[in-house]
Amino acid sequence: AYTLAWILLELARNPHELKFLRDALRGNNDDLAQQMLKDILREGMRLRPVSPGIGVRMIGKDFYLKDKAIVIPKGSYIMFPSMILTRYGVENAEDFRPARWTEHPDRTFLPFSTGKRNCIGQALALAEITWVLSRLCATYDFKVVDEGKAEFSSTLKCVGARLKAYRCDNEN
Repeated sequence: AYTLAWILLELARNPHELKFLRDALRGNNDDLAQQMLKDILREGMRLRPVSPGIGVRMIGKDFYLKDKAIVIPKGSYIMFPSMILTRYGVENAEDFRPARWTEHPDRTFLPFSTGKRNCIGQALALAEITWVLSRLCATYDFKVVDEGKAEFSSTLKCVGARLKAYRCDNEN
């Protein structure tokens, strides 16, 4: 639900992206619509990850940084701050720009972690979000009534944001 809220807020702030998505969803090109949904979902989750700290892990070997000037010894606990990792090396990192995923499809996507310890619910979550997002965006336009604010406890949620939904016409 938080991911959907963040993405709908970004689409309301970026109506041109919503229009591109709606046109793709209403068109006859399912591949384009699926790719756009995937890019919008990835960009929304990159920009506002619901779990800004992916998790804590104990490392199994020594890690050396800065030509061995810094050592993180085996057995240390480290945290993966996805809120930082999803912005590192990203041009205009605070901008909602789904096309960046088409331009750089190999970019790392970490909201569900990765490897053998990734989130077991990833496939279900992505399927649910994609389905709901496609239905809402094919039918409605959104306007921001109140921006709200980001609040973090164990998750990053948007508190007090309000959108107004307007039913779209049935034309392409």
